[in-house]
Amino acid sequence: MKIRTGFVSNSSSSSFVLAIEYMPKTVGEMIKVLFGDVPEDTQIPYMYNEQEREPTFFSVKNIAERVFQDIKNAKNTEEDALKEVSSSYTAYDKAMEIIMKEKGCSNEWDYYDLPINERDNEREDLLAEKAGEEIFQNFKKDLRPGTQFVVVSYSDNCGTFGCQMEHGGIFDRIPHIQISRH
Repeated sequence: MKIRTGFVSNSSSSSFVLAIEYMPKTVGEMIKVLFGDVPEDTQIPYMYNEQEREPTFFSVKNIAERVFQDIKNAKNTEEDALKEVSSSYTAYDKAMEIIMKEKGCSNEWDYYDLPINERDNEREDLLAEKAGEEIFQNFKKDLRPGTQFVVVSYSDNCGTFGCQMEHGGIFDRIPHIQISRH
């Protein structure tokens, strides 16, 4: 057992399933995908600046460099994207809704109070896979043929830059699914 003393943070991480029509070949192209036609020295304020004594800014070039490198190293198949969505809290929540209704449970506490042999863990996984497939297919339906899928992850545990990458809306200009991994 690990015991932690001192300050304990509530860090989080998120995976992003990105739908990219044209895979950028340079950092400059990545800047355009993420931010539009802006100069590479454009500064974006840290989303939590009101909590900082000295405001923090990040250049679109630094952000684009990180995303560009991460995309090059990422899982980038449709199957990987589907697995990521199927493992999300949203997919498992949908699975649990079905199982709890079948078992007559009004909430998860009632379900987990059931004897272990009355729970249906294998079915949870199967239903989550099915829910993930449905979520992913709905995501895909408005995308152009040939769109590529990439899975990248960021964590606010990596300081202000990681926090900005996870929570700063850097993928707002492209179709994506954010999967919280709190």
